[in-house]
Amino acid sequence: MNPFELFMVSNLLANRADSDAFLRRAVSTMYYAIFHAICIDVADLWIGADEVSRLDPAWLHVYRSVNHSALRKACNDEKLIRVYPPQCRRLAEIILFALEDRHEADYNPHSAFAQSEVKNKIVVTEKTLQEFLALDISVRRSFLAHLVLPARN
Repeated sequence: MNPFELFMVSNLLANRADSDAFLRRAVSTMYYAIFHAICIDVADLWIGADEVSRLDPAWLHVYRSVNHSALRKACNDEKLIRVYPPQCRRLAEIILFALEDRHEADYNPHSAFAQSEVKNKIVVTEKTLQEFLALDISVRRSFLAHLVLPARN
């Protein structure tokens, strides 16, 4: 799965805003684009990004270990997030907004989305992800460990 293809699909859906359903699917797909990008980056950084590593059952295990609730909790932990560079802090912020929007789109029949707003959110979300992925591997690995693994006292 290519998260940037999901952004493309999200854009296509947002451009077909002749129906509320298209905007809702655009919002949901946008969240899943960033979610799957995190899953891939975690698995690639911890197991390996080459073709052989991605076939290893451990790669899929790590990929599937990313949890929406844990991700939300970690992104809300300001003490944790503030020690990282701005690109990481923005990613955490975008994840929270995208997850909230996805819940509204998927579970609240009374929510409404404006086409221009959805299109803008898709652009900002994709740009934020690209900025994060441009960071040094060691920074990404550390940040993702804090996002994915539960904190212990």
